Amino acid sequence: MERGRLLGAAAAGALVTLLVLLLLPRTWESSSLIMPRQPPRSSSAMLGAYAGLASLLGAEAGGAATPAFLADLAQSREVLLAVLTHRYRHDRGGTPGEATLVELFKPWGSTPAQRRDAALKRLARNIRTSITLRSGLLRLTVVAPGDDLARQVNRRLLTVLDSVNLARIRQQAADERRFAEARVAEASRALADAERELLRFEEANRAWRQFPATAVEYARRQREVTLRQSAYTALAQAAQQARLDEVHEVPVLAVLESPSLPSRPVSRHLAVLVPVGGVVGALLWLVGVAVGPRP
Repeated sequence: MERGRLLGAAAAGALVTLLVLLLLPRTWESSSLIMPRQPPRSSSAMLGAYAGLASLLGAEAGGAATPAFLADLAQSREVLLAVLTHRYRHDRGGTPGEATLVELFKPWGSTPAQRRDAALKRLARNIRTSITLRSGLLRLTVVAPGDDLARQVNRRLLTVLDSVNLARIRQQAADERRFAEARVAEASRALADAERELLRFEEANRAWRQFPATAVEYARRQREVTLRQSAYTALAQAAQQARLDEVHEVPVLAVLESPSLPSRPVSRHLAVLVPVGGVVGALLWLVGVAVGPRP
């Protein structure tokens, strides 16, 4: 008798699990593979090659976005909002149309702000990232209630990530340009002062070549002019390169695998979860027997 009840509880647990899984909406996942492109040669990188001037701009050379940075950026609120509020094509109910993910997800909430925040949390859970350490590649996987919708969301995510990184490079270039232009003006004045000092020395010591002391002094002043000329040239080149970087238009993400169109929905793992539900049902019955009143 007891054994029959135990089997009945297990069957009930398995049946409830099966019904819940079948009632849940199907989902599809689309994946893409990307890597950061090497950004344009930045002015800070140019200055880094010139001894004594590498720390002027206070920025690391290159400014490349790492895969880990992109993975974190994909989960940032700014990026998620841009993906969430975009309008996507759909054909729900047999009628083609466009809607945001807030409208498609239909989250719970009594106010638009609550529904938006609930949709944001769901979108964050539906975006998965994995990094290949050996090759430095980033795989983005998006889960959505539709095969084409999953691919559209993945494409939108890539577009937003590229746009945000491009804006970051431009902002860095603008900061470097302003700093470098100010240093160029200072270097120009310092160079002009050194050239005037050298000219005054030559006018006051026209026979400087004939005396060792004046020859040494002339060489020192000449080195000062050369050094200041080198500093001015490096800063002027850095400012010019920063101006070019500021209007950079080339995408900063290399898409190695475009977002895929899933051929089948995500597995519900019925073969695993249904037996687990049966085991849980049996365990709950045993607990009920153990703590229940005895006849």
